[in-house]
Amino acid sequence: MIQNAPERVFQVTGMTCDHCQRAVDSAIRQLHGVQNVRVNLNTGEAKVVGNASDQEVSAAVEEAGYEATRITDNESDNERLEV
Repeated sequence: MIQNAPERVFQVTGMTCDHCQRAVDSAIRQLHGVQNVRVNLNTGEAKVVGNASDQEVSAAVEEAGYEATRITDNESDNERLEV
C-alpha cells in the first residue's frame, strides 16, 4: 500500500440495501489508484483511500446508478462533483 494516500469522504445517495452498498464498493474499487474503500449504508458515506481523482470516483458511482457528493474538509462546505 502506498503511504500518505489521501482519504476522502463522499456522500452517496440512492443506496437502499446491501446490494446497493456492494455495487458502490465494487465500482470504486475498480478504479486505478484506489487502495481502500469503506461504504457505509447507514450513513450513506463512502470513504476512499487512494489517488483516483474525485471526478473518477463520482463517475464510477454514477455509472453504478447512484450519486456521489464529495464532503470537503470543511463539513459545512459540500460540493457536487459534475462529471
